[in-house]
Amino acid sequence: MPTLPKISVNIPIKPESDIKTVISSLKKIKYPPEQTEIIIVEGNQIARQRNLALKKSKGEIIYLLDNDSAVKSTAFEIIASEFKKSAVAAVGGPSLTKKDKNSLSFVIACALETYFGAMRMRLRYSSQKMAEAGSEYHLIGANLALRKKIVKKLGGFNEKIMPNEETELLRRIKKAGYKLVYKKELSIYRQQRKSIWDLANQFHHYGIGRMKQIVYNGSFEDVIFFVPIIFVLYLFSLLFYDPVWYSAPLLLYLGLSFATSLKATLKYKQFGLLFTLPLIFPVIHISYALGLQHEIIRRIFLKKQSETRQPKLKVKTLYLQDLS
Repeated sequence: MPTLPKISVNIPIKPESDIKTVISSLKKIKYPPEQTEIIIVEGNQIARQRNLALKKSKGEIIYLLDNDSAVKSTAFEIIASEFKKSAVAAVGGPSLTKKDKNSLSFVIACALETYFGAMRMRLRYSSQKMAEAGSEYHLIGANLALRKKIVKKLGGFNEKIMPNEETELLRRIKKAGYKLVYKKELSIYRQQRKSIWDLANQFHHYGIGRMKQIVYNGSFEDVIFFVPIIFVLYLFSLLFYDPVWYSAPLLLYLGLSFATSLKATLKYKQFGLLFTLPLIFPVIHISYALGLQHEIIRRIFLKKQSETRQPKLKVKTLYLQDLS
């Protein structure tokens, strides 16, 4: 019987982050303990943290998780099985949210699993069935396994991109001819943001990261990301120009928002979604667009960021057999 590949779990955390959720779930993993290790890197620059964890990892496969990622007990078995195929360089699955129907987290999760809410990225947040061939839009850095030798061959994570450092790497992997695999069975559970303000900050941050990725490794398909920018500019123009016909794009947006909310309401039999989801969608879309615009403006007026001394990162290695 062939030896199972060694898997190095890489967890970047902010200083003093709580890692109980991810560690508790890793204790239940069904996999030979001697073929696993957990590398935790503390800091505030996630791409640097990922690169240092990559350097310290002894496994053939690195598995990216966050401090709040609750993995399934079969996760490592699924990963090992997929990496038997030599062409596979990355395997990932969705980040799901437990459906507590009385929480904001539930409403956000419902929004993100719809096409209107997150478009191609919706597969990151739902267990919808699809072909196993994946792309950077389907895989999420809080639940992503990578073949280490390929990541190192391609230069690791771009430390000038944060966030989106993992999606930019996935794009390079795909361009190099390797296969990305989406497995809905390889799911984790995480909570969504606890306030509207936190949600807005999250997607503003994502928008900044996406624009950085476009700058460093853009492609023609990235034109779609300028649609949110145009829509926000259109909303602003409504303050100065408002003939009846000019309201058509806004009415279309509101109609799609209502139709999507109605579909989710019927799916979950939760009447409140009909009123809460239409409030969540614009927060996601406008915050993302403002993040994209933020990075464009920063690059126009501050063409070069000042170099600052990078603080030393803290590394800790754990082993499953030592967890109690």
